Amino acid sequence: MAKRRRLKRVDGPKHEADSREVDSRELDSREPGAPLWSGVRGLDISGIAIGMLAGALVYVFYHPSDSVQVEQGDALWLAAIAIVVASMAIAVRAWSGSYSVTDASRQNWTQIADYVLAVIPWLFAGWMMLAAFATSPPGNLRMATNEAWWWVTAACVFASARSLLVTPSARKGLAGLLVVGACGLSVHGLHQYFISLPENRAEYQRDPEMVLRKALLDAPEGSSERMVFENRLMDGGPTATFALANSLAAVLLMGVVLSIGVLMFAWRQLTPLQRMTWGVIAILCVACLFATRSRSATLAMMFGLAALIIAASHVLKGRSRFLGWGLVALTAMGIVTGLFIAVFGNREWFEEAPASLAVRFQYWRSSWRLAMDHPWFGAGPGNFQSMYERYREATATEQIAEPHNLLMETLAAGGFVGLGLLLTGVAGCAIAIWTRDRSGETVSHDSCRSGQWVWFGALVAMALVWLLGWAAGLPPDLDASVWIVPVVLFAGWQVAGSVHALSSRDLDVLMVIAAMAVGTHLTMSGGWSVPGVAVPLWLVVGMLTRCSQPDRPESHVAESLSRQSAMAGAGMVAGLGLGTFLYVGSLRPVEIRRVEMSRAADAQLRGRSQGAIAALNQAIDVDPWSPEASLWLADVFRWRLVREGATLELRQAWEQALDQAARRAGDDPAVFRMIGTQQLHLFQRHGDDRDLESAAASFGKALAWSPANQWLFAQMAVVEGARGRSQVAAELARQAKTLSEQGGNIERALSRQMVYLAQRVGRQAEQGPVREAASRLLSEPTGPSARISPE
Repeated sequence: MAKRRRLKRVDGPKHEADSREVDSRELDSREPGAPLWSGVRGLDISGIAIGMLAGALVYVFYHPSDSVQVEQGDALWLAAIAIVVASMAIAVRAWSGSYSVTDASRQNWTQIADYVLAVIPWLFAGWMMLAAFATSPPGNLRMATNEAWWWVTAACVFASARSLLVTPSARKGLAGLLVVGACGLSVHGLHQYFISLPENRAEYQRDPEMVLRKALLDAPEGSSERMVFENRLMDGGPTATFALANSLAAVLLMGVVLSIGVLMFAWRQLTPLQRMTWGVIAILCVACLFATRSRSATLAMMFGLAALIIAASHVLKGRSRFLGWGLVALTAMGIVTGLFIAVFGNREWFEEAPASLAVRFQYWRSSWRLAMDHPWFGAGPGNFQSMYERYREATATEQIAEPHNLLMETLAAGGFVGLGLLLTGVAGCAIAIWTRDRSGETVSHDSCRSGQWVWFGALVAMALVWLLGWAAGLPPDLDASVWIVPVVLFAGWQVAGSVHALSSRDLDVLMVIAAMAVGTHLTMSGGWSVPGVAVPLWLVVGMLTRCSQPDRPESHVAESLSRQSAMAGAGMVAGLGLGTFLYVGSLRPVEIRRVEMSRAADAQLRGRSQGAIAALNQAIDVDPWSPEASLWLADVFRWRLVREGATLELRQAWEQALDQAARRAGDDPAVFRMIGTQQLHLFQRHGDDRDLESAAASFGKALAWSPANQWLFAQMAVVEGARGRSQVAAELARQAKTLSEQGGNIERALSRQMVYLAQRVGRQAEQGPVREAASRLLSEPTGPSARISPE
């Protein structure tokens, strides 16, 4: 057995007059992860950085965002925090102690893995940023760069975790925080399942229009939009703070594996109260995971529990026995889980599984064709949703935001180069985990300070979330928090005191199983670009692949100190430059635009039209890449044209705002659909043929970029009929009918496609655009003029 090295911390000078040279033996013996200047003037840089990592984890539990929100800039503040922490981590790494690598046969592989993992994440992030600019246009540059910053955030979080979470106390603290976070989310999800969702359903049945207004959803009665909303409300599972149940299930999956794993690996070291606490956490996470009705998460949980059984059994020595017992354990878990779901679960959960899998294959085939046409950069980050519409199969019913597979999502966002970098990083992680020599990792002087920083950072972040939420008028869910906060505080108290019962080796085993379970889930579900899912995963993988170095000869101490100073300085300069680029290019314009658009909304509510226009113009000027403010400004002018009458100046302002939005949006069919509906609404009010021609051009572009959209075909048929092109209108109507019957989905039926009339209706349009079911209009594309009398 390799001899353990006794490591001790060396603090810097307490006073300038008491400065002394650092002895090489002290340099090599300080605590891993503790910088040479960690204690200078009482400032623990390493501890502060670890606390900030923990705070970021708590932040994404409360504000997990989703892939669409990331594209809109919701993760930019997280990127700023991650860059600061990464800069601190680089400095900490430059001055940190080293771990021994005692096994010469593994040393080379470990060094190769360390080099790969030190370089690949930054190359990956850089490639994604390059892809954002290379694909815009035709992509939307604001959405592309917003998501590109998420990949920079991922690199920062991963690199920081590898550099900072090296002591056992830090890793155990983060593992405990993951479990406590999953516990809080499970309580929130179960509160929704038993209380919030039934109340929302009852409220919708009493007054559906009020609920739709609260949800800011324009869904006329009988429309496909309303049907989709009703299906999700009536049949959907809990989501807690997430947008989708599958995303919540990923975090719950970690909670299940870690909590059950602690009970299996450290049962004898736990007190009865601690056993009860960990058991209740496991039950809550499992119950909420089943409530989400996530098939992929349930399957991943089965694999994870089977792996726990294998890992906890000490009789599995040989490879053949390992394989045999593994198959037995997996089969047993599958049978037990299947019987449980069959008895207590929803019958529809089973019946819809084949159809759900078939839909996934549709997503992946379309994403593959997209990548084959754009092998270098794919659609680029942030542009998948608009680009996917060109490749969506005719039988596919959903307009998705990402491909529901982490590999396909990477391929679609960064091309084959991006996918290759990801796979190289995965291989590096596997090598680092497999070849790690843990004989020198147990340090005798692990004071638990880094673990204390984890819990301190978590508490500070939790307090800030509440304080800032109250200040902004958007506090967390108060009804659910009455249950969540006491449970989380008690669970945190118990977990923080009992997670240290795990050995470092056992913790690594649990982390590997948790990461593999979440990875399995993400091969069938979205979440790869959802911060609330990905940040915990990056932290876990970073802890598993934590940095290690060979010992340094004493003769090179002075040279090493010089190099470390240079590395620390370079890291801080790089972080400053990256943070400046983030602030100037994305954070400042996006945040100011949001403030100005909020002012515009407030001005509209107060009836101050000119104030709203001034705020929107300011938003347009400060963020030259985003089309949102331009579209909103055009909408303000549109309603004035409808209600006040057309003037040359007002019409020019409206057209200018629409042109500006079109230029900034790129080739996005959704944006051109919105532009076309504005133009057709104005045609309904005044009957100006210019608006009809403009609407035809806008819908034509949207149709070219979304050739499987039955609504666009139906709408275009009505427009072409009004233009006197009856043969073209008839062919478009035929294609709309064919598409509506593809896939056997009732949501696509023409009776649920509410399209705009292409005729002048006069003052009736002042109340809003006049729409009819496509099934009524396509038999006479010129429109039912007998039912609506022009002014």
